Amino acid sequence: MDWIVPNVLTCSRRKRRPTEHLPLPFKITPHLLLTLLIGSLGGMVLSWLHLPLAWMMGSMLFTTIAALSGVRLEAPRQMRLAVIPILGVLLGAAFSPQTLSRMHEWGWTMAGLFVFGAVVTGTVSLILNKLFHYDGRTAFLSAAPGGINDLILLAQQYNANDRAVSLMHAIRILVAVMTIPLYFRFVYGITTSGGGPGYTPLDALSPTDALMLAACALLGYWLGKVLKLPAYAIFGPMILSAALHFGGFTAAKPPTMLIQAAQVIVGATIGCRFLGVSISVMFRDMLVAAGSGLAMVGLAVGFAAVLSPLTGFGVGEIVLAFSPGGLMEMGLISIAMGFDPAFVSAHHLARIVMVIVFAPLVFKLIVLKRSGDKDADDQTR
Repeated sequence: MDWIVPNVLTCSRRKRRPTEHLPLPFKITPHLLLTLLIGSLGGMVLSWLHLPLAWMMGSMLFTTIAALSGVRLEAPRQMRLAVIPILGVLLGAAFSPQTLSRMHEWGWTMAGLFVFGAVVTGTVSLILNKLFHYDGRTAFLSAAPGGINDLILLAQQYNANDRAVSLMHAIRILVAVMTIPLYFRFVYGITTSGGGPGYTPLDALSPTDALMLAACALLGYWLGKVLKLPAYAIFGPMILSAALHFGGFTAAKPPTMLIQAAQVIVGATIGCRFLGVSISVMFRDMLVAAGSGLAMVGLAVGFAAVLSPLTGFGVGEIVLAFSPGGLMEMGLISIAMGFDPAFVSAHHLARIVMVIVFAPLVFKLIVLKRSGDKDADDQTR
């Protein structure tokens, strides 16, 4: 799942999957308050500049700069786990009958997504290996566009550079979330930042609507986890919310101020991944990671330009559907841009599943054999 990334310098070497739960209530500390203050300031600045997804981008940018500058921050991980289902409810609220009527048209873009994943992984891993001399294992695991936890676990198990893999994926998401809204801002002139006509005030929800949306968030999270859905923390609530909105039971959306607060929390969590990173020590790796992230976004734009006239979908929609960012982040951008979040979210879910299923197989059947590791399955650190 793209939004669950360990701190790039504290990757555990234990081969167990991280667990998710809702550890409430929150423990408020001075460092956490400082983090949220910096993130909120960043959101306000970028909102003032009328940039799309301003509250997430601003929070992420300002906390990243603070983290790299040595400011003592604390990642709002507990708060993040609580707001992810809320964002899932928001994505589900954007589903409509028109979405269902066009799902049969997604076949070609889904096929293109599979080709895109193979091209991106092959191209970026080859560049990392041949031009920047990363070993084959590290290059492949750094190039796969998603499934971060699984890729880091593979790196730890098979003696790849797990620190480099973590850093590559953390910066991949950072680059995607920062560049895609700017692409729409300067190429398409879209300046939506979450307010305007789509603004939902705090008192807009009736008690019945509020209860239904809360049930979607809590029950959807639980069902997603029980059913072991991919990206269940957001996908479960999104499914229930989509069902209620599609069925006409409610037309309500979470209040805009709540969504903005959630974006600040998510953005601050991304920025805090760079706590403890020494720019002087890891400067080269960070530049390479940023370059590879930009290359992935560029390939997404190229694929979109080819597929758009063949499928009838807009270049912007396909760019968002193929971009190597997280499901939640790209889904929020799709709402800010006025695109179909169902189309975008479905493709990102497919991407996550494809990477989780196929990347380990390719890694073991091809990458390890090329490195001469016949007994790789028995390797441990």
